[in-house]
Amino acid sequence: MSLLFNKISPIKIIFFILNHKKCHECGSTLVGNGEGHFELTEKGFKRECKCGASVQTG
Repeated sequence: MSLLFNKISPIKIIFFILNHKKCHECGSTLVGNGEGHFELTEKGFKRECKCGASVQTG
């Protein structure tokens, strides 16, 4: 995990989570257990919702 913080600023991670914790389509805030998906990679972020909406950076 420390390698990831060398590539992406912790501030950017917090900013993305706060801005995308709620689905822009259906308003769901759930992630996991088939309700949605949040992925943090070296290149950026990806948030998918059970309704099919997706937001991706990087």
